[in-house]
Amino acid sequence: FADDEMKTKMTLMIQTTIFSALMLLLSSPSSFGAEIDSRYITLIYRDEKQLIEFDRKALRNIPYQKGSEGLSLTDEVAAKLDMLVEKVMRILVQTPPRQTRFTVELLPSETDIRKIYSVRYGKGDDYIAFYSPTENTIFISIDDARLGVLVHEIAHAIISKLFYNAPTKMIHEALAQFVEDHIDE
Repeated sequence: FADDEMKTKMTLMIQTTIFSALMLLLSSPSSFGAEIDSRYITLIYRDEKQLIEFDRKALRNIPYQKGSEGLSLTDEVAAKLDMLVEKVMRILVQTPPRQTRFTVELLPSETDIRKIYSVRYGKGDDYIAFYSPTENTIFISIDDARLGVLVHEIAHAIISKLFYNAPTKMIHEALAQFVEDHIDE
């Protein structure tokens, strides 16, 4: 009797896992588009229009690196993202955490963010962006892409690499908010 019950539970777990994997594949916009690899980030976006909008909304106040006048849009975005990650790291710690590398995925709207969050976590929320530690990915709505939102999520990604055991949600949020509040200093 116990063996049959165990087999039923295992079958249900396998079916649930397969269903979840299929839902992730079907709901993931990263299955098409383009990528930019920088020192710290892989940026996934759909098209050049989305990349231009992200640069205009979230990265417009990030200064170019010295000698970067001839950079392509993708090189410029990569350089700005790396500068931003390094600034967030300086606010949080003096030395970068090991293996500081993560993905940022641009999604068209808040609705897309909510769908992805719901599929991954089985619940709804009104996020415009979130960091998924299990996927090591920041999901951000292009409609709501702002420097403050982006650095807040970058802070979550870096914080997750700083600690062997993750801090409480309240401490995580307080540190991310601290970074957001001090990014312009």
